[in-house]
Amino acid sequence: MCGERKKEGVRTPPRSRTNAGVLKEERKKETLTQEISSLEKEIEEIKKGQDIDTFNWYLDFFEVMGAKEGFDIVIANPPYGISVAEEIFKNEFNLGSSDSYGAFTALGLNILKPGGTLCYIMSDTWQTIRTHYKLRKKLFEETKAQYLISVPMKTFKATVNTGIYLFKKSSPEEEKDNLVIAADFHRLDIKNGDLEAALDLIVDIKPDEKCKEGYTIISDKEMAIYAYWQKIISKFSNLSFFIASPKLFKLMDDTSNIVLSAPPIMRVNFNGREIKLNNIPSMIKIRIMPYINSIIHHQKQKAQIIRKLT
Repeated sequence: MCGERKKEGVRTPPRSRTNAGVLKEERKKETLTQEISSLEKEIEEIKKGQDIDTFNWYLDFFEVMGAKEGFDIVIANPPYGISVAEEIFKNEFNLGSSDSYGAFTALGLNILKPGGTLCYIMSDTWQTIRTHYKLRKKLFEETKAQYLISVPMKTFKATVNTGIYLFKKSSPEEEKDNLVIAADFHRLDIKNGDLEAALDLIVDIKPDEKCKEGYTIISDKEMAIYAYWQKIISKFSNLSFFIASPKLFKLMDDTSNIVLSAPPIMRVNFNGREIKLNNIPSMIKIRIMPYINSIIHHQKQKAQIIRKLT
């Protein structure tokens, strides 16, 4: 009625969807369901009479790999010391080493969804040796490293130095603006719970993001914990994932501050002082090569004279 005030707080209910809209949505779902059913029948027809004894992640775990783009987390203690065929480590994973744990690491990363977590217990040799350079490059470009933890050999009764490593999958385009927690616990006693206490400690650490390149959190006779930005790993052309002070990356920097000379000199700012480092292999090459070239030159002259005599 005119002049009648509407009750405060009472709203007109939203319009419900029209019957036509509901029917359209139902028809769409029905069409998609029929398409899925048709595809499943085609797949079964293809499989019929075929002895398929191979494993394929996209076939056997389609709900994960296809629909969800991969696993949320991959946890493993991959085998090591087993030689993998070249067609696998080189052609399939683009690695430089045939050691099985490298192939398992690359596989684990491949089946993760973006943002997924890779947690591996494995030999620590991948961190520095040349043959695992391509694995480090893959991990550097496609993940954001969270923890690098060196543990006592007796922890897993292994015959090699072992580490616990945790990475989050990212795209190569993403800036590596994350802090890595690198911990050296290999001296700890595993019998009295020291390792467990140390692992609890690093989980609670909240790194200081104000530090430019990183810093030492703890360093004593029993253990050491460091924090550094992942991007400084690229300062060393070997892409080593050191469990060490960020200062080591400054000393190993061979991608910047290089003075072209004979031999080349690296200028490094260390504790506020500039120090100069000579590249020893280059020094040897510079000093030895002229000597070798001289011998080769004389040998060639000698050969010419011998040919004339004969």
